[in-house]
Amino acid sequence: MTLLDQIQAVMLNDDNVKYSTMADKLEWDKVVVGQHTPAECKDQWICITTKVSSHLLLTSTNHTYP
Repeated sequence: MTLLDQIQAVMLNDDNVKYSTMADKLEWDKVVVGQHTPAECKDQWICITTKVSSHLLLTSTNHTYP
């Protein structure tokens, strides 16, 4: 299973919580990919989401003005 598959398998079903709350409440000890520890999986997930958030912010503010 991939990291995303593992996270989805243990994710809370409450879609009304903020991302940061969901990530904090996730049972990371149940998220293991290959030889990586739960802590390594969490660190990788934080790295991925930070990069995605930065990319989304940059693309949403990259407007061409006359």
